[in-house]
Amino acid sequence: MEINDNRETVTCRICGEQCKRIYGKHLKFKHENMSTDKYKELYPGAPIMALSDKEKTTTNSGKHMKDEKYKKMFSDMFKGDNNPNHKSKTTEIERKSRSPFSKNFTKYNGIENVEEHISFFAKNAIKDRVSDTTLQYYLNKGYSIEDSEKLLKERQTTFSLEKCIEKYGYDAGHKKWVDRQEKWLKNYQRVNYSKISQEMFISVYKELLNVGFFDKVYFARLDKNNNIHESKNNYEYRLELNKSYILPDFFIPSLNLILEFDGTYYHRNTTENKKREMIRDENIINSGYKLLHISEKEYNENKELTILKVVNFILKTKQLKNV
Repeated sequence: MEINDNRETVTCRICGEQCKRIYGKHLKFKHENMSTDKYKELYPGAPIMALSDKEKTTTNSGKHMKDEKYKKMFSDMFKGDNNPNHKSKTTEIERKSRSPFSKNFTKYNGIENVEEHISFFAKNAIKDRVSDTTLQYYLNKGYSIEDSEKLLKERQTTFSLEKCIEKYGYDAGHKKWVDRQEKWLKNYQRVNYSKISQEMFISVYKELLNVGFFDKVYFARLDKNNNIHESKNNYEYRLELNKSYILPDFFIPSLNLILEFDGTYYHRNTTENKKREMIRDENIINSGYKLLHISEKEYNENKELTILKVVNFILKTKQLKNV
């Protein structure tokens, strides 16, 4: 069989027909819906797209996919029921066979350590991805810090308490929002606690042990067996308040006592931050908990004095509770 130079067309190894692309319609209608993978398996190394078409596709795809208009267009094309892999059109077995995140993925046949392979694939798939629920996502798009914060706020308030109450009424809306918070916290594995906050909490914890304080304490790096760990696990307590669920930075259940470490980055002095933290603090206090805030600036200026201040606050709270 004479094979051309593949510049304008490629030759099908099965029927000899010359076309711009072997895959897609040609295999579907000419060769009983043969898959591209099967064709490659039968004819390894055989070209499946003309060079001119390949160059055109490569050039345009990169340019178009950076355009928000094209991103939205392609998103709408495959949204919901339009997705060929939608559950209304496929079985669970079929969907798993097509997903590289499933051990039943067809291309994993013959691979021994499938779980390890999936883990490697997943890490590489998301390593450069920045979520639109982070400030960096909007900064990367060229927005200023102020505009990025506004856009992030809009993105994060798609399911707010106010919107739930507006949509479902006060009682039903409040319950729906609280249920969502509970579900989110149960599945949320936060690992982005700051090293400096843990440095202070570890020092406070050790000082408490030195003075004979053995009540149960919770913070990110103190595990269930009361050991300081070096892993990325987070053992902060998931606490239900009257109107929400929170993850206190440092929590002593027996004293209903909460310590919050206000880092310089995550607690920037903005109007929105102040408002959000004021509402959170009011909820904590109205739910019957004592609260002490320590700023990163205060801690850095005098670590020993700050640790002493925190320890005294805890011991005084325990003393008043026992009176």
